[in-house]
Amino acid sequence: MVQIVEKTEKTKPESLLERVLTVQPTPRVERHRQRYIDRKLVYSIDRDRIEVRVMKETEGEPMITRKAKLFQAIVREMPIDIFQMSF
Repeated sequence: MVQIVEKTEKTKPESLLERVLTVQPTPRVERHRQRYIDRKLVYSIDRDRIEVRVMKETEGEPMITRKAKLFQAIVREMPIDIFQMSF
């Protein structure tokens, strides 16, 4: 996807942040953004069970290592629901 942003005459060069903030999102990106904002928080007993198990297994290790192993276990073991979406 390529977006063209009109260049305006300025005396100083734009910073990267200014250029990024001026790019208007496409309708598709805006739809996905709105869907993300409107989503409801979901509680998952599966995630909690994985977290309790991993935290018990990694007791005594540094917290950063425990969190990394927790993330690994969640990514590997969490069930994934795939729903039909219109793009």
